[in-house]
Amino acid sequence: GRTVIFKDADSWFDYNAQFGQGNLRESVLSGLERSAQSTGIMQVLGTNPTAMVNAIKGDLTISAKDAGDVDAVTKLSESQGKIDRYLSAVDGSMNIAGNAMWARRAANVRSWESLSKLGGMLLSQLNDVAVYGSGARYQGRGFFSGMAEAVGGLGRDLSAPERRELAASLGVVLDNMAGELGRVGSFNEAGSMSRVMGTFMKWNGSQWWQSRMRTSAAFGMSHHMALQAGKTFADLGAEYQRVLGLYGIGEAEWKVISKTAEKHVDGKAYIVPEALRGVDDASLRQYAGQTASESELAGARRDIEDKLRTYFVDQTSVLALEPDAKTRAIILQGTRPGTWTGEFMRFAMQFKSFTGAYMQRILGRELYGRGYEGDSLIGALRYVNGEFKGIAPLIGVGTLLGDASMSLKDVAKGKTPRDPTEDGQALKVMLAAMVQGGGAGIYGDFLFGAANRMGSGTVESLVGPAFSSAGRIVDLYHKALEGDNVSARAFNEVLNNTPFMNLFYVRPVLNYLALYQIQELLSPGYLRRMERDVEKNGQEWLIAPSSAGG
Repeated sequence: GRTVIFKDADSWFDYNAQFGQGNLRESVLSGLERSAQSTGIMQVLGTNPTAMVNAIKGDLTISAKDAGDVDAVTKLSESQGKIDRYLSAVDGSMNIAGNAMWARRAANVRSWESLSKLGGMLLSQLNDVAVYGSGARYQGRGFFSGMAEAVGGLGRDLSAPERRELAASLGVVLDNMAGELGRVGSFNEAGSMSRVMGTFMKWNGSQWWQSRMRTSAAFGMSHHMALQAGKTFADLGAEYQRVLGLYGIGEAEWKVISKTAEKHVDGKAYIVPEALRGVDDASLRQYAGQTASESELAGARRDIEDKLRTYFVDQTSVLALEPDAKTRAIILQGTRPGTWTGEFMRFAMQFKSFTGAYMQRILGRELYGRGYEGDSLIGALRYVNGEFKGIAPLIGVGTLLGDASMSLKDVAKGKTPRDPTEDGQALKVMLAAMVQGGGAGIYGDFLFGAANRMGSGTVESLVGPAFSSAGRIVDLYHKALEGDNVSARAFNEVLNNTPFMNLFYVRPVLNYLALYQIQELLSPGYLRRMERDVEKNGQEWLIAPSSAGG
Protein backbone atom coordinates (compact mmCIF):
# COMPACT_ATOMS: atom_id res chain seq x y z
CA GLY A 1 0.00 0.00 0.00
CA ARG A 2 0.92 3.65 -0.37
CA THR A 3 1.71 5.83 2.63
CA VAL A 4 1.20 9.59 2.36
CA ILE A 5 3.13 11.67 4.88
CA PHE A 6 2.19 15.35 5.28
CA LYS A 7 4.68 17.97 6.35
CA ASP A 8 2.11 19.79 8.52
CA ALA A 9 -1.59 19.96 9.43
CA ASP A 10 -2.34 22.60 6.78
CA SER A 11 -1.01 20.29 4.05
CA TRP A 12 -3.27 17.50 5.23
CA PHE A 13 -6.23 19.87 5.36
CA ASP A 14 -5.65 21.05 1.77
CA TYR A 15 -5.22 17.47 0.54
CA ASN A 16 -8.37 16.32 2.34
CA ALA A 17 -10.36 19.23 0.92
CA GLN A 18 -9.45 18.23 -2.65
CA PHE A 19 -9.16 14.46 -2.53
CA GLY A 20 -10.63 13.31 0.79
CA GLN A 21 -13.98 13.72 2.48
CA GLY A 22 -13.67 17.48 2.55
CA ASN A 23 -15.61 17.84 5.78
CA LEU A 24 -13.20 18.19 8.71
CA ARG A 25 -15.71 16.92 11.25
CA GLU A 26 -16.48 13.79 9.22
CA SER A 27 -12.77 13.16 8.67
CA VAL A 28 -11.99 13.36 12.39
CA LEU A 29 -14.98 11.21 13.38
CA SER A 30 -14.28 8.57 10.75
CA GLY A 31 -10.62 8.51 11.82
CA LEU A 32 -11.61 7.96 15.45
CA GLU A 33 -14.08 5.28 14.41
CA ARG A 34 -11.50 3.40 12.32
CA SER A 35 -8.93 3.59 15.11
CA ALA A 36 -11.39 2.32 17.71
CA GLN A 37 -12.55 -0.41 15.35
CA SER A 38 -8.99 -1.58 14.67
CA THR A 39 -8.04 -1.46 18.34
CA GLY A 40 -11.12 -3.38 19.44
CA ILE A 41 -10.81 -6.13 16.85
CA MET A 42 -7.09 -6.53 17.58
CA GLN A 43 -7.75 -6.90 21.30
CA VAL A 44 -10.36 -9.62 20.70
CA LEU A 45 -9.17 -11.42 17.55
CA GLY A 46 -5.49 -10.48 17.30
CA THR A 47 -3.59 -9.16 14.31
CA ASN A 48 -5.15 -11.64 11.86
CA PRO A 49 -8.89 -11.73 12.62
CA THR A 50 -9.79 -14.02 9.72
CA ALA A 51 -7.28 -16.67 10.77
CA MET A 52 -8.42 -16.43 14.39
CA VAL A 53 -12.09 -16.84 13.49
CA ASN A 54 -11.30 -19.82 11.25
CA ALA A 55 -9.21 -21.35 14.05
CA ILE A 56 -12.08 -20.97 16.52
CA LYS A 57 -14.50 -22.49 14.03
CA GLY A 58 -12.08 -25.37 13.42
CA ASP A 59 -11.79 -26.07 17.15
CA LEU A 60 -15.57 -26.05 17.53
CA THR A 61 -15.95 -28.41 14.56
CA ILE A 62 -13.44 -30.86 16.04
CA SER A 63 -15.21 -30.73 19.42
CA ALA A 64 -18.59 -31.35 17.75
CA LYS A 65 -17.22 -34.29 15.78
CA ASP A 66 -15.65 -35.78 18.90
CA ALA A 67 -19.02 -35.47 20.65
CA GLY A 68 -20.83 -37.04 17.70
CA ASP A 69 -23.00 -33.93 17.22
CA VAL A 70 -23.67 -34.14 13.47
CA ASP A 71 -26.17 -31.23 13.51
CA ALA A 72 -23.59 -28.92 15.08
CA VAL A 73 -20.98 -29.88 12.49
CA THR A 74 -23.46 -29.19 9.69
CA LYS A 75 -24.45 -25.80 11.13
CA LEU A 76 -20.81 -24.79 11.53
CA SER A 77 -20.10 -25.74 7.93
CA GLU A 78 -23.11 -23.79 6.65
CA SER A 79 -22.27 -20.74 8.75
CA GLN A 80 -19.11 -19.78 6.87
CA GLY A 81 -20.83 -17.23 4.62
CA LYS A 82 -22.60 -15.60 7.55
CA ILE A 83 -19.38 -15.45 9.56
CA ASP A 84 -17.54 -13.83 6.64
CA ARG A 85 -20.28 -11.21 6.27
CA TYR A 86 -20.25 -10.36 9.96
CA LEU A 87 -16.46 -10.13 10.05
CA SER A 88 -16.39 -7.86 7.00
CA ALA A 89 -18.75 -5.46 8.77
CA VAL A 90 -16.67 -5.50 11.95
CA ASP A 91 -13.20 -5.19 10.43
CA GLY A 92 -14.30 -2.54 7.92
CA SER A 93 -13.49 -4.52 4.75
CA MET A 94 -17.14 -4.20 3.70
CA ASN A 95 -16.56 -0.44 3.35
CA ILE A 96 -13.53 -0.67 1.04
CA ALA A 97 -14.65 0.49 -2.38
CA GLY A 98 -14.20 -1.78 -5.37
CA ASN A 99 -14.17 1.33 -7.56
CA ALA A 100 -13.75 4.56 -5.58
CA MET A 101 -15.07 6.86 -8.32
CA TRP A 102 -18.31 4.93 -8.88
CA ALA A 103 -18.75 4.39 -5.17
CA ARG A 104 -18.61 8.16 -4.62
CA ARG A 105 -21.00 8.87 -7.51
CA ALA A 106 -23.51 6.30 -6.29
CA ALA A 107 -23.25 7.62 -2.72
CA ASN A 108 -23.99 11.12 -3.99
CA VAL A 109 -27.10 9.85 -5.79
CA ARG A 110 -28.31 8.23 -2.57
CA SER A 111 -27.57 11.43 -0.66
CA TRP A 112 -29.64 13.33 -3.22
CA GLU A 113 -32.50 10.90 -2.66
CA SER A 114 -32.26 11.46 1.09
CA LEU A 115 -32.29 15.23 0.63
CA SER A 116 -35.34 14.90 -1.63
CA LYS A 117 -37.38 12.31 0.26
CA LEU A 118 -36.83 12.70 4.01
CA GLY A 119 -38.31 16.12 4.65
CA GLY A 120 -41.07 14.54 6.76
CA MET A 121 -38.82 12.07 8.58
CA LEU A 122 -39.54 13.63 11.98
CA LEU A 123 -43.24 12.84 11.60
CA SER A 124 -42.34 9.16 11.14
CA GLN A 125 -40.27 8.88 14.30
CA LEU A 126 -43.01 8.73 16.92
CA ASN A 127 -42.56 4.97 17.23
CA ASP A 128 -39.10 5.61 18.64
CA VAL A 129 -40.89 6.26 21.93
CA ALA A 130 -42.31 2.72 21.92
CA VAL A 131 -38.89 1.28 21.04
CA TYR A 132 -37.41 3.24 23.95
CA GLY A 133 -40.08 1.90 26.32
CA SER A 134 -39.41 -1.65 25.14
CA GLY A 135 -35.70 -1.24 25.85
CA ALA A 136 -36.36 0.19 29.31
CA ARG A 137 -38.61 -2.77 30.10
CA TYR A 138 -35.90 -5.19 29.00
CA GLN A 139 -33.55 -3.50 31.47
CA GLY A 140 -36.00 -4.19 34.28
CA ARG A 141 -37.43 -0.70 34.53
CA GLY A 142 -40.83 -0.24 32.90
CA PHE A 143 -42.37 0.12 29.44
CA PHE A 144 -44.53 3.16 30.10
CA SER A 145 -42.09 4.79 32.51
CA GLY A 146 -39.50 4.43 29.72
CA MET A 147 -41.85 6.10 27.26
CA ALA A 148 -42.40 8.94 29.73
CA GLU A 149 -38.63 9.28 30.15
CA ALA A 150 -38.19 9.53 26.37
CA VAL A 151 -40.93 12.13 25.93
CA GLY A 152 -39.66 14.14 28.91
CA GLY A 153 -36.17 14.21 27.44
CA LEU A 154 -37.37 15.87 24.23
CA GLY A 155 -37.70 19.16 26.06
CA ARG A 156 -34.33 18.92 27.84
CA ASP A 157 -32.00 21.91 27.39
CA LEU A 158 -28.59 20.48 26.49
CA SER A 159 -26.83 23.82 26.42
CA ALA A 160 -26.20 23.87 30.19
CA PRO A 161 -22.49 23.10 30.85
CA GLU A 162 -23.15 20.44 33.51
CA ARG A 163 -25.54 18.55 31.22
CA ARG A 164 -23.12 18.71 28.32
CA GLU A 165 -20.38 17.42 30.61
CA LEU A 166 -22.61 14.55 31.74
CA ALA A 167 -23.47 13.69 28.13
CA ALA A 168 -19.77 13.65 27.25
CA SER A 169 -19.03 11.38 30.22
CA LEU A 170 -21.67 8.93 28.97
CA GLY A 171 -20.37 8.89 25.40
CA VAL A 172 -23.28 10.48 23.54
CA VAL A 173 -21.62 13.69 22.34
CA LEU A 174 -19.72 12.11 19.45
CA ASP A 175 -22.82 10.14 18.44
CA ASN A 176 -24.82 13.35 18.32
CA MET A 177 -22.10 14.99 16.21
CA ALA A 178 -22.17 12.08 13.77
CA GLY A 179 -25.80 12.84 13.04
CA GLU A 180 -28.31 10.76 11.14
CA LEU A 181 -26.31 9.38 8.21
CA GLY A 182 -26.21 5.81 9.46
CA ARG A 183 -29.82 5.79 10.60
CA VAL A 184 -31.25 6.56 7.16
CA GLY A 185 -29.01 4.07 5.38
CA SER A 186 -26.04 6.18 4.26
CA PHE A 187 -23.71 4.27 6.59
CA ASN A 188 -20.11 5.37 6.00
CA GLU A 189 -20.79 7.21 2.74
CA ALA A 190 -20.70 10.79 3.99
CA GLY A 191 -18.65 11.99 1.04
CA SER A 192 -18.65 15.54 -0.27
CA MET A 193 -22.36 16.00 0.50
CA SER A 194 -21.99 15.28 4.21
CA ARG A 195 -22.20 18.93 5.22
CA VAL A 196 -25.38 19.41 3.19
CA MET A 197 -26.81 16.22 4.69
CA GLY A 198 -25.98 17.45 8.19
CA THR A 199 -27.76 20.73 7.52
CA PHE A 200 -30.77 18.93 6.08
CA MET A 201 -31.07 16.63 9.10
CA LYS A 202 -31.06 19.70 11.31
CA TRP A 203 -33.73 21.40 9.25
CA ASN A 204 -36.04 18.39 9.09
CA GLY A 205 -35.86 18.06 12.89
CA SER A 206 -34.51 14.53 12.89
CA GLN A 207 -31.11 15.41 14.34
CA TRP A 208 -32.76 17.27 17.20
CA TRP A 209 -35.06 14.31 17.88
CA GLN A 210 -32.36 11.66 17.81
CA SER A 211 -29.87 13.64 19.91
CA ARG A 212 -32.56 14.10 22.57
CA MET A 213 -33.43 10.40 22.46
CA ARG A 214 -29.77 9.40 22.82
CA THR A 215 -29.26 11.77 25.71
CA SER A 216 -32.45 10.61 27.45
CA ALA A 217 -31.33 6.98 27.13
CA ALA A 218 -27.85 7.63 28.56
CA PHE A 219 -29.11 9.88 31.37
CA GLY A 220 -31.91 7.46 32.24
CA MET A 221 -29.63 4.42 32.51
CA SER A 222 -27.01 6.35 34.47
CA HIS A 223 -29.59 7.67 36.95
CA HIS A 224 -31.19 4.24 37.32
CA MET A 225 -27.80 2.73 38.11
CA ALA A 226 -27.17 5.38 40.76
CA LEU A 227 -30.50 4.51 42.39
CA GLN A 228 -29.43 0.85 42.55
CA ALA A 229 -25.97 1.56 43.96
CA GLY A 230 -26.99 0.82 47.54
CA LYS A 231 -28.05 -2.73 46.66
CA THR A 232 -26.02 -5.89 46.38
CA PHE A 233 -25.87 -7.57 42.99
CA ALA A 234 -28.16 -10.35 44.27
CA ASP A 235 -30.78 -7.74 45.22
CA LEU A 236 -30.91 -6.27 41.71
CA GLY A 237 -33.84 -7.34 39.55
CA ALA A 238 -33.32 -10.43 37.41
CA GLU A 239 -33.75 -8.41 34.21
CA TYR A 240 -31.17 -5.85 35.29
CA GLN A 241 -28.71 -8.59 36.26
CA ARG A 242 -29.18 -10.22 32.86
CA VAL A 243 -28.55 -6.99 30.93
CA LEU A 244 -25.46 -6.10 32.96
CA GLY A 245 -24.22 -9.65 32.48
CA LEU A 246 -24.27 -9.17 28.72
CA TYR A 247 -21.43 -6.67 29.20
CA GLY A 248 -19.42 -8.75 31.64
CA ILE A 249 -20.70 -6.89 34.71
CA GLY A 250 -21.29 -9.41 37.45
CA GLU A 251 -21.20 -9.43 41.22
CA ALA A 252 -17.47 -8.64 41.43
CA GLU A 253 -17.70 -5.69 39.03
CA TRP A 254 -20.86 -4.40 40.70
CA LYS A 255 -19.15 -4.21 44.10
CA VAL A 256 -16.68 -1.75 42.59
CA ILE A 257 -19.21 0.18 40.48
CA SER A 258 -21.56 0.65 43.43
CA LYS A 259 -18.78 2.41 45.34
CA THR A 260 -18.06 5.06 42.71
CA ALA A 261 -18.68 8.69 43.53
CA GLU A 262 -21.98 9.89 42.13
CA LYS A 263 -22.21 12.82 39.76
CA HIS A 264 -25.07 15.20 40.62
CA VAL A 265 -26.82 17.20 37.90
CA ASP A 266 -30.16 18.99 38.32
CA GLY A 267 -30.54 17.43 41.76
CA LYS A 268 -30.27 13.85 40.45
CA ALA A 269 -27.52 11.30 41.05
CA TYR A 270 -25.70 9.66 38.14
CA ILE A 271 -22.97 7.04 37.81
CA VAL A 272 -20.50 7.64 34.98
CA PRO A 273 -17.60 5.43 33.82
CA GLU A 274 -14.87 7.98 34.49
CA ALA A 275 -15.88 8.10 38.19
CA LEU A 276 -14.31 4.65 38.55
CA ARG A 277 -10.93 6.35 38.44
CA GLY A 278 -11.64 7.63 41.94
CA VAL A 279 -12.40 4.25 43.51
CA ASP A 280 -9.95 3.47 46.32
CA ASP A 281 -7.37 0.71 45.93
CA ALA A 282 -8.85 -1.33 48.77
CA SER A 283 -12.12 -1.76 46.86
CA LEU A 284 -10.23 -2.62 43.70
CA ARG A 285 -8.17 -5.29 45.48
CA GLN A 286 -11.39 -7.14 46.25
CA TYR A 287 -11.79 -7.43 42.49
CA ALA A 288 -8.18 -7.83 41.30
CA GLY A 289 -6.78 -9.70 44.30
CA GLN A 290 -5.18 -8.60 47.54
CA THR A 291 -1.67 -9.02 46.14
CA ALA A 292 -2.37 -7.08 42.92
CA SER A 293 0.39 -4.67 41.86
CA GLU A 294 -0.18 -1.04 40.92
CA SER A 295 -0.23 -1.90 37.21
CA GLU A 296 -2.70 -4.72 37.83
CA LEU A 297 -4.93 -2.37 39.80
CA ALA A 298 -4.79 0.15 36.97
CA GLY A 299 -5.70 -2.60 34.52
CA ALA A 300 -8.62 -3.73 36.70
CA ARG A 301 -9.87 -0.16 36.98
CA ARG A 302 -9.66 0.26 33.20
CA ASP A 303 -11.37 -3.10 32.61
CA ILE A 304 -14.42 -2.21 34.70
CA GLU A 305 -14.58 1.29 33.23
CA ASP A 306 -14.55 -0.15 29.70
CA LYS A 307 -17.33 -2.60 30.55
CA LEU A 308 -19.48 0.13 32.05
CA ARG A 309 -18.86 2.51 29.15
CA THR A 310 -19.69 -0.24 26.65
CA TYR A 311 -22.95 -0.88 28.49
CA PHE A 312 -24.00 2.76 28.30
CA VAL A 313 -22.97 3.30 24.68
CA ASP A 314 -24.42 0.06 23.32
CA GLN A 315 -27.70 0.23 25.21
CA THR A 316 -28.08 3.88 24.18
CA SER A 317 -27.97 2.76 20.55
CA VAL A 318 -30.75 0.26 21.33
CA LEU A 319 -33.10 2.58 23.21
CA ALA A 320 -32.46 5.34 20.63
CA LEU A 321 -32.39 2.71 17.90
CA GLU A 322 -29.56 2.80 15.38
CA PRO A 323 -28.20 0.13 13.01
CA ASP A 324 -25.08 -1.66 14.24
CA ALA A 325 -22.44 -3.69 12.42
CA LYS A 326 -24.61 -6.81 12.45
CA THR A 327 -27.53 -4.93 10.93
CA ARG A 328 -25.31 -3.57 8.16
CA ALA A 329 -23.89 -7.04 7.50
CA ILE A 330 -27.39 -8.49 7.18
CA ILE A 331 -28.99 -5.89 4.95
CA LEU A 332 -25.92 -5.33 2.74
CA GLN A 333 -24.84 -9.00 2.77
CA GLY A 334 -21.17 -8.10 3.11
CA THR A 335 -21.03 -6.43 -0.31
CA ARG A 336 -18.63 -3.57 -1.04
CA PRO A 337 -19.36 -0.12 -2.49
CA GLY A 338 -18.25 0.50 -6.04
CA THR A 339 -19.14 -3.04 -7.16
CA TRP A 340 -22.25 -4.08 -9.09
CA THR A 341 -23.69 -6.16 -6.27
CA GLY A 342 -22.60 -3.70 -3.61
CA GLU A 343 -24.25 -0.71 -5.25
CA PHE A 344 -27.42 -2.65 -6.05
CA MET A 345 -27.73 -3.67 -2.40
CA ARG A 346 -27.06 -0.12 -1.19
CA PHE A 347 -29.66 1.35 -3.53
CA ALA A 348 -32.22 -1.37 -2.76
CA MET A 349 -31.67 -1.11 1.01
CA GLN A 350 -31.69 2.68 1.23
CA PHE A 351 -34.07 3.87 4.00
CA LYS A 352 -34.40 0.28 5.30
CA SER A 353 -31.70 0.45 7.95
CA PHE A 354 -34.22 1.34 10.67
CA THR A 355 -36.45 -1.59 9.72
CA GLY A 356 -33.45 -3.92 9.69
CA ALA A 357 -32.30 -2.66 13.09
CA TYR A 358 -35.84 -2.92 14.46
CA MET A 359 -36.23 -6.54 13.42
CA GLN A 360 -32.72 -7.60 14.43
CA ARG A 361 -32.10 -5.56 17.59
CA ILE A 362 -35.64 -5.13 18.95
CA LEU A 363 -37.85 -8.01 17.79
CA GLY A 364 -34.84 -10.36 17.81
CA ARG A 365 -34.01 -9.32 21.36
CA GLU A 366 -37.58 -9.86 22.56
CA LEU A 367 -37.66 -13.34 21.00
CA TYR A 368 -34.20 -14.63 21.77
CA GLY A 369 -32.78 -12.29 24.40
CA ARG A 370 -34.14 -13.87 27.55
CA GLY A 371 -32.27 -17.15 27.57
CA TYR A 372 -33.75 -19.15 24.69
CA GLU A 373 -30.87 -20.70 22.74
CA GLY A 374 -32.69 -22.39 19.86
CA ASP A 375 -33.45 -20.99 16.41
CA SER A 376 -37.17 -21.79 16.23
CA LEU A 377 -39.56 -18.82 16.19
CA ILE A 378 -42.35 -20.90 17.73
CA GLY A 379 -39.93 -22.30 20.27
CA ALA A 380 -38.91 -18.78 21.28
CA LEU A 381 -42.52 -17.69 21.77
CA ARG A 382 -43.21 -20.82 23.85
CA TYR A 383 -40.14 -20.36 26.03
CA VAL A 384 -42.40 -18.59 28.58
CA ASN A 385 -39.86 -16.15 29.92
CA GLY A 386 -41.61 -12.92 29.06
CA GLU A 387 -41.12 -13.01 25.26
CA PHE A 388 -44.75 -12.45 24.33
CA LYS A 389 -45.22 -9.90 27.10
CA GLY A 390 -42.35 -7.95 25.59
CA ILE A 391 -43.57 -8.11 21.99
CA ALA A 392 -47.26 -7.40 22.62
CA PRO A 393 -46.92 -3.86 24.06
CA LEU A 394 -44.17 -3.02 21.57
CA ILE A 395 -46.35 -3.81 18.56
CA GLY A 396 -49.57 -2.58 20.17
CA VAL A 397 -48.27 0.82 21.25
CA GLY A 398 -46.13 1.03 18.11
CA THR A 399 -49.25 0.58 15.97
CA LEU A 400 -51.02 3.41 17.81
CA LEU A 401 -48.02 5.68 17.35
CA GLY A 402 -47.78 4.59 13.72
CA ASP A 403 -51.38 5.70 13.23
CA ALA A 404 -50.52 9.02 14.86
CA SER A 405 -47.58 9.43 12.46
CA MET A 406 -49.83 8.73 9.46
CA SER A 407 -52.35 11.27 10.73
CA LEU A 408 -49.68 13.94 11.18
CA LYS A 409 -48.34 13.33 7.68
CA ASP A 410 -51.84 13.49 6.20
CA VAL A 411 -52.49 16.79 7.94
CA ALA A 412 -49.11 18.10 6.71
CA LYS A 413 -50.26 17.27 3.18
CA GLY A 414 -53.54 19.09 3.72
CA LYS A 415 -55.69 15.94 4.04
CA THR A 416 -57.92 14.63 6.80
CA PRO A 417 -56.52 11.53 8.55
CA ARG A 418 -57.74 8.14 7.38
CA ASP A 419 -60.87 7.10 9.28
CA PRO A 420 -60.80 3.44 10.40
CA THR A 421 -64.56 3.52 11.05
CA GLU A 422 -65.29 3.94 7.34
CA ASP A 423 -66.51 0.81 5.54
CA GLY A 424 -63.62 -1.45 4.55
CA GLN A 425 -60.99 0.89 6.05
CA ALA A 426 -60.43 -0.62 9.51
CA LEU A 427 -58.11 -3.46 8.45
CA LYS A 428 -56.29 -1.33 5.91
CA VAL A 429 -55.64 1.46 8.42
CA MET A 430 -54.51 -0.99 11.12
CA LEU A 431 -52.08 -2.78 8.82
CA ALA A 432 -50.72 0.49 7.50
CA ALA A 433 -50.29 1.73 11.08
CA MET A 434 -48.42 -1.48 11.99
CA VAL A 435 -46.06 -0.92 9.09
CA GLN A 436 -45.60 2.76 9.94
CA GLY A 437 -44.99 1.89 13.58
CA GLY A 438 -42.43 -0.76 12.68
CA GLY A 439 -44.48 -3.67 14.01
CA ALA A 440 -44.80 -5.42 10.66
CA GLY A 441 -41.36 -4.44 9.43
CA ILE A 442 -40.27 -4.58 5.80
CA TYR A 443 -42.46 -7.64 5.24
CA GLY A 444 -45.50 -5.49 5.87
CA ASP A 445 -44.45 -3.26 2.98
CA PHE A 446 -44.42 -6.29 0.69
CA LEU A 447 -47.61 -7.91 1.97
CA PHE A 448 -49.85 -4.92 2.39
CA GLY A 449 -48.49 -2.41 -0.12
CA ALA A 450 -48.67 0.31 2.52
CA ALA A 451 -46.33 3.22 3.05
CA ASN A 452 -43.18 2.32 4.95
CA ARG A 453 -41.66 4.24 7.81
CA MET A 454 -39.95 6.81 5.61
CA GLY A 455 -43.05 7.35 3.48
CA SER A 456 -42.20 5.10 0.52
CA GLY A 457 -44.47 2.51 -1.07
CA THR A 458 -44.11 -1.10 -2.16
CA VAL A 459 -41.93 -0.41 -5.21
CA GLU A 460 -39.49 1.65 -3.16
CA SER A 461 -39.47 -1.10 -0.54
CA LEU A 462 -38.44 -3.64 -3.16
CA VAL A 463 -35.93 -1.75 -5.27
CA GLY A 464 -35.20 1.46 -3.37
CA PRO A 465 -36.19 5.09 -3.99
CA ALA A 466 -33.60 5.84 -6.68
CA PHE A 467 -34.78 3.02 -8.97
CA SER A 468 -38.38 3.98 -8.27
CA SER A 469 -37.74 7.60 -9.26
CA ALA A 470 -36.00 6.47 -12.44
CA GLY A 471 -38.95 4.20 -13.24
CA ARG A 472 -41.45 7.04 -12.88
CA ILE A 473 -39.35 9.28 -15.13
CA VAL A 474 -39.21 6.57 -17.81
CA ASP A 475 -42.99 6.10 -17.50
CA LEU A 476 -43.56 9.84 -17.97
CA TYR A 477 -41.35 9.77 -21.06
CA HIS A 478 -43.39 6.95 -22.61
CA LYS A 479 -46.67 8.70 -21.76
CA ALA A 480 -45.38 11.85 -23.45
CA LEU A 481 -44.47 9.85 -26.57
CA GLU A 482 -48.05 8.55 -26.64
CA GLY A 483 -49.32 12.12 -26.70
CA ASP A 484 -50.49 12.43 -23.08
CA ASN A 485 -50.19 15.74 -21.28
CA VAL A 486 -47.67 14.92 -18.56
CA SER A 487 -46.61 18.48 -17.79
CA ALA A 488 -48.15 18.61 -14.31
CA ARG A 489 -46.90 15.15 -13.40
CA ALA A 490 -43.44 15.97 -14.69
CA PHE A 491 -43.44 19.21 -12.71
CA ASN A 492 -44.51 17.29 -9.59
CA GLU A 493 -41.71 14.76 -10.17
CA VAL A 494 -39.18 17.59 -10.36
CA LEU A 495 -40.50 18.97 -7.07
CA ASN A 496 -40.36 15.55 -5.41
CA ASN A 497 -36.72 15.16 -6.40
CA THR A 498 -35.55 18.64 -5.43
CA PRO A 499 -33.52 18.72 -2.18
CA PHE A 500 -35.07 20.58 0.77
CA MET A 501 -38.31 21.09 -1.18
CA ASN A 502 -40.11 18.36 0.77
CA LEU A 503 -39.51 19.67 4.29
CA PHE A 504 -42.80 19.05 6.05
CA TYR A 505 -43.23 22.70 7.04
CA VAL A 506 -42.13 24.10 3.65
CA ARG A 507 -43.90 22.04 0.97
CA PRO A 508 -47.53 22.63 2.13
CA VAL A 509 -46.99 26.40 2.19
CA LEU A 510 -45.42 26.39 -1.28
CA ASN A 511 -48.20 24.15 -2.60
CA TYR A 512 -50.98 26.56 -1.71
CA LEU A 513 -49.00 29.72 -2.49
CA ALA A 514 -47.83 28.79 -5.97
CA LEU A 515 -47.19 25.15 -6.87
CA TYR A 516 -50.82 24.05 -7.18
CA GLN A 517 -51.55 26.99 -9.50
CA ILE A 518 -48.59 26.07 -11.68
CA GLN A 519 -49.71 22.44 -11.90
CA GLU A 520 -53.22 23.51 -12.90
CA LEU A 521 -51.85 25.82 -15.60
CA LEU A 522 -49.69 23.04 -17.00
CA SER A 523 -52.57 20.55 -17.05
CA PRO A 524 -56.09 21.96 -16.59
CA GLY A 525 -58.18 19.66 -14.37
CA TYR A 526 -55.13 18.14 -12.70
CA LEU A 527 -56.04 19.37 -9.23
CA ARG A 528 -59.61 18.09 -9.44
CA ARG A 529 -58.36 14.67 -10.52
CA MET A 530 -55.95 14.69 -7.59
CA GLU A 531 -58.81 15.53 -5.23
CA ARG A 532 -60.93 12.64 -6.53
CA ASP A 533 -58.06 10.21 -5.98
CA VAL A 534 -57.90 11.23 -2.31
CA GLU A 535 -61.69 11.00 -1.92
CA LYS A 536 -61.61 7.42 -3.23
CA ASN A 537 -59.37 6.61 -0.27
CA GLY A 538 -62.04 7.82 2.16
CA GLN A 539 -60.27 11.11 2.92
CA GLU A 540 -61.02 14.77 2.35
CA TRP A 541 -58.91 17.85 1.82
CA LEU A 542 -58.66 20.35 4.65
CA ILE A 543 -58.29 23.03 1.99
CA ALA A 544 -59.13 21.88 -1.52
CA PRO A 545 -56.14 22.31 -3.88
CA SER A 546 -58.52 23.43 -6.62
CA SER A 547 -59.50 26.43 -4.49
CA ALA A 548 -55.85 27.50 -4.54
CA GLY A 549 -55.48 26.64 -8.20
CA GLY A 550 -58.58 28.44 -9.25
